[in-house]
Amino acid sequence: MSAQWSHMSAVNPLGELPKCAESITPLFYLTTVSMNFLGATSCPDLSKTQLALTNYFSASSSESYNCVKGENPACTITEVKCSSSAVSLKITYFVNQTGNLGSPVDSFKAQIAADLESKTFKLSVNTVKRRKRAIDLTGDTADVSGPTARCASGAGYVGTICVKCPVGQYEKDGLCTECAVNTYSDAVGSTKCTDCPNSLKTITKGADSESDCTELCKVPDFANGYSFPASGYKISNMTSVHTYCNSNFSIEHNLLDTRPCGELNVLKPDFPLCHKMCKVVHISDSMTVTDKSIKVDSLLAYKQPVNFTCDDKKDDATCMVAGQEISLYCDKVSIIILLGIIVGGTILFTISMVLVYFLCCISGERRKQGYKAAAVEPVQSKLDTDLEGIFRGMGEQTYNLADADDRSDDEGTKDTKKESSF
Repeated sequence: MSAQWSHMSAVNPLGELPKCAESITPLFYLTTVSMNFLGATSCPDLSKTQLALTNYFSASSSESYNCVKGENPACTITEVKCSSSAVSLKITYFVNQTGNLGSPVDSFKAQIAADLESKTFKLSVNTVKRRKRAIDLTGDTADVSGPTARCASGAGYVGTICVKCPVGQYEKDGLCTECAVNTYSDAVGSTKCTDCPNSLKTITKGADSESDCTELCKVPDFANGYSFPASGYKISNMTSVHTYCNSNFSIEHNLLDTRPCGELNVLKPDFPLCHKMCKVVHISDSMTVTDKSIKVDSLLAYKQPVNFTCDDKKDDATCMVAGQEISLYCDKVSIIILLGIIVGGTILFTISMVLVYFLCCISGERRKQGYKAAAVEPVQSKLDTDLEGIFRGMGEQTYNLADADDRSDDEGTKDTKKESSF
């Protein structure tokens, strides 16, 4: 597996490399020297100190100081400064190389260090114009930096090289500096940057075009995966974001893994989410899978179909549930029968439970009615007995009335017979 370093970061979300720049000839080279001298505690006249330094380098036999020698030297001593302490003086100056720029004074530093070590770096500085009175100074230590290039306007130095400030940068105090956030520079050698219009913003510093002024978008988080540019980075609204899923996860089949950042902050059906992949756990021996790469233990993307042929009939199966285990069978009749048995058994079980429920309800209702009948039966029996007594009494009275009528009739008959006998 090959890999390479990424330049992407929070301040460089797109991982852009530094811009190329055109090199130009420096105006001059500058070496800065800061030396401590023993022998005095007050600073002498700076112009005379500058002259004393020039005389020292010119009189030296060392070739390392050749750029300071001669009637038209390539180097000059400039900008002498002095500060004092209780025991020494600190004199700072520049060695300004304006001629023969093809040979910078790299050896100058080494020679100064050698002279200080041997205690031979001595200056005699005149302090009074009319009387020859001098202060003798002995160099003790030194700090030498450079040489560095000094460049024309719109260019900056990088060590001993001058470059025109590329787009996205401007020259400030001799250095190329990136344009601040929300500004841009679209011209080489600029000395200032331009503000973005209409309150638009740039992603980072160093914008090199007005088109970099845009509405910003924050890259969202991706579960079970990651993105490029990374989640949390602020980029242009229309910058493409690539989605990458972790092992055993994938985006939906046939969906693009790249979307403009602005679209990713609104959840849509085609949002590139990372779903757990389905796994093929069985393939019938009599089956012919169209895609020969799909075998047992193969992983399928979410909603990825598998086309196959059984008995010259084409069919397919699809990963419709993330993480699902898929078995591919040709004997569909058996499967249908099995499903029918399962469904039929479920229906019969449901009917049986309903019947049991109704039987329990009927039995309970009958028991309730039995309890009510048992409570009413003594009252009903007493009522029947009373009614029977009433009817019996009425019957006896009727019988007595009828019997009385019969006796009256018999007496009337007897009286008639007696009258007839007379």
